[in-house]
Amino acid sequence: MSSCPIICDWYTKKKADIIQWPGQSESDPELESEVERAEGLIESEEESSAHSKETLNRVEEFLKMQARGTKEKFGKIAPIPAIELGPKGSFDLHWKMGGWELLVNFPADPNSPGSYYADDYGSQTNRGEFDQRVFNLGIATWMMHD
Repeated sequence: MSSCPIICDWYTKKKADIIQWPGQSESDPELESEVERAEGLIESEEESSAHSKETLNRVEEFLKMQARGTKEKFGKIAPIPAIELGPKGSFDLHWKMGGWELLVNFPADPNSPGSYYADDYGSQTNRGEFDQRVFNLGIATWMMHD
């Protein structure tokens, strides 16, 4: 007996909750502005661009999901990263703050894991892979790094 109907139904309901910006009916204006800037980067590329709006939409959903998770776990929403074009149709999410940096590579393939590198310029560095479809506490913790 397959549990997919139950799991799929739960996921559909959770996804609708997850992608809404915490505490607001619409998206964060700063995030919307950064996504629009990234859309401009796609449009300015040549016709043979490997970067797609679909991947950028998944990036936006991931950031909203992470924002919701940081709000629940830490009581505040993480800063918005710069969104840049990465290699092979991927996008790079880059947080460069005073005392730390986090680089997340978000792949074009929705089934491939993303990767990240984090550094606090002194005592800790961290790197790894993550499932781009779910909240990642490790990445969220770096996003909230003081």
